[in-house]
Amino acid sequence: AYAVPREIEGNGIVSFIEYVLLPVSALKHGDNARFVIDRREGEGEPLVYSNIETLKEDYKADRLTPQLLKSGVANALVSLLEPIQADFQASSAWQDIERKAYLTYPPPETKKKEKKVKDKGSKHPGAAKGVEAQPDGSVEGRRKDQVSLGTGIEETMKKLDALPNGAT
Repeated sequence: AYAVPREIEGNGIVSFIEYVLLPVSALKHGDNARFVIDRREGEGEPLVYSNIETLKEDYKADRLTPQLLKSGVANALVSLLEPIQADFQASSAWQDIERKAYLTYPPPETKKKEKKVKDKGSKHPGAAKGVEAQPDGSVEGRRKDQVSLGTGIEETMKKLDALPNGAT
């Protein structure tokens, strides 16, 4: 959650402490409601708040930083949920319900995409596609009439004569 330093208005974390964590603590400890923020070694004693007004004042004065506030809320949530987690771990019925509620399926098989064989053509630029030269010198394919000079000498000579001057 985003918590702007020194701003109380619109701060969801402070509201969560005010309307959830402090009332839960009051139910747990009677009139002795408290919200505790443990600090790292060397930073001082834990901060203990019994009312929201003191917490808000410290937050506005920057004695309570957003980082400390967030870690305190996280620790309070963990301690709040510990008994529920312990009951869940001890109950095979609840674990069975969880397995039924959240079915796990094996991951779907993924087919490996087959590579398309690319027609790279011939080594000669402008060669007709779809035409293949045979070992006997003949040409086969759907465009053979465009590249073939003919089957006999006379037909070949006629086609060569039809070429423009200088073309071979």
